[in-house]
Amino acid sequence: MPVRTAVEVGGGFIIRLCLRFLLLNWSYYIRISSGQGEHGSLGLSYSVPMRNIMMKSEILLKLAPHSVFDILGELKLESSVISIWLIGSRANQNSNFTSDWDFLVFSSIEPVFVPRRCSDVDVIRVGPSGKGLLEGQDSELMFSFDDWRWTMRDNQSVSYIGKKFTAKAGVVHDANEPIMSRCESLAYLVWSRK
Repeated sequence: MPVRTAVEVGGGFIIRLCLRFLLLNWSYYIRISSGQGEHGSLGLSYSVPMRNIMMKSEILLKLAPHSVFDILGELKLESSVISIWLIGSRANQNSNFTSDWDFLVFSSIEPVFVPRRCSDVDVIRVGPSGKGLLEGQDSELMFSFDDWRWTMRDNQSVSYIGKKFTAKAGVVHDANEPIMSRCESLAYLVWSRK
């Protein structure tokens, strides 16, 4: 359902901005038309796909704290970084107020130990061999990225098999029950060197 905004500008011209958001494929459109109110219309109309204007990740990052943008800025300056993706609960819109921000970084070099930058931001680095490592973890905890089944949906989003913690902190649970489950998730491109 379109959201419509009308703003009256000097001389009786009305600029109408219609934004249509389609949930199925995350397509965005902007339609701008101008007219003279009751005196007729100039008949000017222009539609442009908004995906060139704003990516899904930009919408999801609107509420991010400054620490997220600081870390993204640092990552963009690293010459080995190829692309940065928003993953996890923030990307899949099932986060809560205390959820951290999770990013996956594809790099042209293999991951090595890097100290964790911030307690509310997780950065996972994946090298050309397909080995991944979470910032702040020792290299013996490196994992294979093949398990993620990273599948491109379009040039700005992918689906992957992620892990979701099922055990809650401070709650007693049966030791025989898994603390994580695997689930299909979405990721969105935040930045790319290409």
